[in-house]
This record gives sequence, C-alpha cells and structure tokens, in this order.
Amino acid sequence: MHKHLRLMFILLLSGCAVGPDYQAPDLQTPERFSESSGVAAFSATDEARFWGGFDDPMLADLIQDVLNDNQDLQVALA
Repeated sequence: MHKHLRLMFILLLSGCAVGPDYQAPDLQTPERFSESSGVAAFSATDEARFWGGFDDPMLADLIQDVLNDNQDLQVALA
C-alpha cells in the first residue's frame, strides 16, 4: 500500500516540474487600467440579489422564504 502511495506522490510531483529550457514569457501590461465601457459596475447590493436577473418569480419567492426562515441569519442579525 505504501509503495503505491509513494509512487503516486512521485508522479504528482513530477507533473509540477518545468523543463530545463523553460523561459517565462515577456508580458506587457499597461501602466494603468481603465474601466471598460461595456461592463456595468455592480454594487454589493446588486451582487446580494443576483437572482433578480433571472426574472423568475418562483426563484425569487424560494430565496425570500429561505432568507426569512434561516435561523442562523436571524441570530446573526439579532
């Protein structure tokens, strides 16, 4: 059993090895990034209610029921 584990460990480690002729690519990054105009900025409240984007009233009702009946959240908010 230990022989198999040792062999698996050696094979896993050898998969992480990099060949001797590896050269890191030269990446050119801009000095500063600008906000993309195609992506809308979201606030934390938008992310907290992400399911509203599905326009599914059943999903919204289920999530609201879960939030209302979640005792851990009720204790945390108390």
